[in-house]
Amino acid sequence: MAVKYVNVNTKIRGMYAKVFKDEDYEELLRQNSEYASLILLKSKEEYEKYLKDLDSNIHRGELEKILQQSLIKDIQQISLLLDQKGKRYFKVLESKYIDEDAAYNNKLLYLYTKKYLRSDKDVLELIGTKIDVLNILSIYRAKKYYNLSKDKTMDKLIKVNYKIPKEIITKLCDQSNAMDLFKILEETKYGQIFISDNEEQMEKNAKQYLYRTYKKHLRQDLHKFSNILAYVFLREIEIENIINIIEGTRYGQDMAVTRNRIVM
Repeated sequence: MAVKYVNVNTKIRGMYAKVFKDEDYEELLRQNSEYASLILLKSKEEYEKYLKDLDSNIHRGELEKILQQSLIKDIQQISLLLDQKGKRYFKVLESKYIDEDAAYNNKLLYLYTKKYLRSDKDVLELIGTKIDVLNILSIYRAKKYYNLSKDKTMDKLIKVNYKIPKEIITKLCDQSNAMDLFKILEETKYGQIFISDNEEQMEKNAKQYLYRTYKKHLRQDLHKFSNILAYVFLREIEIENIINIIEGTRYGQDMAVTRNRIVM
């Protein structure tokens, strides 16, 4: 992944300059109604044209799809500047927001990276870490809430092993008590993340870890394809943050509780 990505990454820097900063989230948190929140969002260049005909009382899933239109547009604009391998990769990425089969899409991106991007270690880290974290959360929920068997738990996972060996995944799926998972996870690179039996805090820790991983790659050398992908994943987090804030406002949630759900 050499000099050919310099121009793309320069464009990424311009796009990233428009994303939500801490002060933008604080301003959105201060809005006292869903209507006021949407008015504020409409004032942001990145979202204005997608929200201009929208009023309040919109369902969370519908709002998410509308906000994702801005991300799809970014993906399409970036794709125009890529070589053929990059275009194919971004076509797979775009399908995630259209077909909505996230698990299949993440696996496909990982396999595509190994086959067509010469196992680019930075891109593998972005995709692989995301898959590892999602799999751990799936195992935790399967054990805590449903007490699923090993085989049924395995069926729920994305069939990719990045930094968690297959034998550790099997061992995790074989546990009958969710609390036993934490001791096993201490053996992995994710032991520092999953230290609480509070699902909301676990998810926050996991997303914060992913956010730091994405930010690290965004700051890397301009020549790297991983920077481009990191931008897309950071925009995903931004959209989720916005939706969580608006949902908190809609249901009168305490601002401190809503703020704690924001990843930044």
